[in-house]
Parts: sequence; structure tokens; C-alpha cells
Amino acid sequence: MTSTYGDGEAPSNATGFAKRFKKQIPEKKIKYAVVGFGSKSYPKFCQFAENIDDLLYNNPRYQQLIPLFKINNQNENSFKQWQEMLIKKIINPIK
Repeated sequence: MTSTYGDGEAPSNATGFAKRFKKQIPEKKIKYAVVGFGSKSYPKFCQFAENIDDLLYNNPRYQQLIPLFKINNQNENSFKQWQEMLIKKIINPIK
């Protein structure tokens, strides 16, 4: 779960994530899903989520479960939709 601050930047508590991520090498593949929270009123809507998804996607140690999902203005229905997609993928991983 990510949010974007200002002009597509990482929130202050996540600014060093990419640097720390690159130093970690998992022993086994890790499955992941990224959901971004933001507002479409900003030009770089969910940019930090896109950056994190790209970082994970381009690392062979990580396997994307579902595509990056963006939620506008904390929309509860969108969050439920993301949850359902993720749960279906976890329950039925082949599909």
C-alpha cells in the first residue's frame, strides 16, 4: 500500500525505500501486489506506487500477483475491488 505526496513523490517515511530495497536480496521469490492511493486532481496520480511497482516488476526475485491498482480519493468501492481481485488470485493462482 502506497501513497503519493506532492508532485508524485514518496511520503517522507518512504523516501529511502528504493535504496534499501536494492540492498536486500530475498532467498526465495516473493509474490506481491501494489495498491496506490492518490488523487486524480494531481498530474502525477499515484506516481510513487508506479515507481514501487516498476522496482518490483523489474526484479526477477519478485512475482506480480495482479497489476498495479490505483485508488482515487480513498474510494472505498475501489479498495474493495482491489481486495477481491487479490483474494481471487490468491485462492485461484493459476487463473
